[in-house]
Amino acid sequence: MISLILALTLQAQHAAPIQKTPQTVPQQKVLTPAPTEAVEPAPPFLQLQSEQNNIRFRLRVEPASPKPGETVTVILDASTVTAGDSRTSMAHSSSIAGAKIRMALIGTSGNADVRIAAALEDPGSYGASFTSTTAGAYALDIDLFQDSALKSHARFGLAWGMWPIPEAPSATLPRGIQASLGNIARGQSLCAQHCRQDLPWSNAQTHIPALITTAEGFADDNNALVAYAVGPNATTLPILDRVDLTAFLRSLHPDPATLVPHAGTVIGGDFALGEFALERLAEHGVRPVNTAVEAPVFAAFAGDDSDLQRFDYNDRHARESLTGKKKMAYVIVLNKAQGIPIDELVLTIAPEPSYKILSAVARDADAAKAQRYNTDLARVRGLGAFNSTKTFANAPKSVQPWIGKSYLLAAEFATQYYGEERSFTAFDREFENKK
Repeated sequence: MISLILALTLQAQHAAPIQKTPQTVPQQKVLTPAPTEAVEPAPPFLQLQSEQNNIRFRLRVEPASPKPGETVTVILDASTVTAGDSRTSMAHSSSIAGAKIRMALIGTSGNADVRIAAALEDPGSYGASFTSTTAGAYALDIDLFQDSALKSHARFGLAWGMWPIPEAPSATLPRGIQASLGNIARGQSLCAQHCRQDLPWSNAQTHIPALITTAEGFADDNNALVAYAVGPNATTLPILDRVDLTAFLRSLHPDPATLVPHAGTVIGGDFALGEFALERLAEHGVRPVNTAVEAPVFAAFAGDDSDLQRFDYNDRHARESLTGKKKMAYVIVLNKAQGIPIDELVLTIAPEPSYKILSAVARDADAAKAQRYNTDLARVRGLGAFNSTKTFANAPKSVQPWIGKSYLLAAEFATQYYGEERSFTAFDREFENKK
């Protein structure tokens, strides 16, 4: 008990917020044990507190003294504090639910890992995890936003491979670092524990997948993606486990926001080539058979890219909501059955009538192999014209045997989507006219 009280007292002295307000706890001098004094062992966890602008942060950090490579979990309870009335001097507090909490772990060299904390089950409770492989002192900055406005800020000291914890470093958060929604390193460990053993591209020993199919990644929302990877037990995982597992799974497939910047909605499904498409392809010596006549096709529409919406093409109401929105691109996913030497080829092409290639991405369980192809595929951007392979005459030699035929397939799949989209719109108009 004595060791726990001493450790918490030392840590609380480093938790003073940056801005001084009437509520700010004064910064106290760090107590460093004399060389001859024995250092008390670290407790299992830390309990920290800071109060500023009538907003109180209470933290539980576990473990208190992690080794390099270990993960620290930070649970924050945020509440507003008001003074007592004339009848009592006791302050009142109420939980702050629905806030945006940003946590940033900042090292002495300015390296940083930034999270948007997940809202947990209890109102006003938020959580995030951090994994560091480097021993040393770190600053943990916590910012609370409401309606996009910063309402409170606090800084706490943490450390990996050090005890007692020294004073939080004065390093500032570098500009331009994007906040992530989860801890990929921890998510990978969770996948080793919980992911299905029969996932495509899974390692035979670890059962961790090297890739998630683009179709699954594009089509599934976060809950559906975790359910796909874990199975029926996905809903039993704690919220923070699901958040970090999602971050890892999302790292295994292309990001729609990267392929189509400023896209707010992605809608798609599997499409099969029609008779006329097969005839046009045959003129170029392309004769897909069996499963090769089908492929996942996604259409990306402009919108708020901070909150990407994913819909199945069969969702009629979702399609209706896209009326009048700008279509930005098609994303077509081809596989080895369609004559490519890699696990997946993700072609992003401009909408009709252009159909020019916006990007081409090779995906393969062999990352080095995919990278070799991607170096040359970067040079086909801007090529392509419907029902023609002429623009690929000077394509890089490594991809020339198949990139033109792959493009023809992709353009036909996009046309198939467009045709069904027009039929759907025409049906709607006819239905409206008959009312």
